[in-house]
Amino acid sequence: MIDRPPTEAVARKAIKRALMELSGNTNEPMHPAAWWNAIAQAMNRYLGPSMGMTTEQRWDRLKMVEIWLLTESLEERAAIKDWY
Repeated sequence: MIDRPPTEAVARKAIKRALMELSGNTNEPMHPAAWWNAIAQAMNRYLGPSMGMTTEQRWDRLKMVEIWLLTESLEERAAIKDWY
């Protein structure tokens, strides 16, 4: 298996599914290993590694990645990434 970061579309879909699963709004949950792998790859790709973060910090970061991926403007994306 090739270990490569997800495309933006794959990352967006994984984050959307993860958030839906956490809120209980899905009937087809992802396997936990696939869920964490997709989220970790998306966060690492767009915001850098998250080693040493608390669970709360990782959750905040997940929400940030979702906002960042849904933002179309490159200027807004840069501002969001700099803010975090």
